[in-house]
Amino acid sequence: MENVKDLLQTFTSVTIDSTYDTIIQYLYNNEQQHILNDCNLTELPKELEFVVEELTAGRFIQTHKNVLLSSDELNVVTKIKEGDTEVNFGSNTSAESRLDTIVTSWLSNRERDIACYRRLK
Repeated sequence: MENVKDLLQTFTSVTIDSTYDTIIQYLYNNEQQHILNDCNLTELPKELEFVVEELTAGRFIQTHKNVLLSSDELNVVTKIKEGDTEVNFGSNTSAESRLDTIVTSWLSNRERDIACYRRLK
């Protein structure tokens, strides 16, 4: 759960306190169960834990966008670089638009990672 909070703070600069622990845990369990069902697994592989964390952060942003947008701390990232890969979220767009872009292009697009673990029933 701390990794999810760290992701949220990285993307938004908003400190997520312990009042959100219950909803983050619920979203995490929901995303984990979705992957287990989708892949026909009984236990989550260690390699997919980061995927569940990213999906949880994305779902939290979607469901709590109004809280994040009203925060004085909000400073949505405009660009993320990992190694030779760079993702630009647009510096001239609104904070709400950048949050939507983060969710759709960075935190929710993990189908390829999940597909590697699918098993037939």
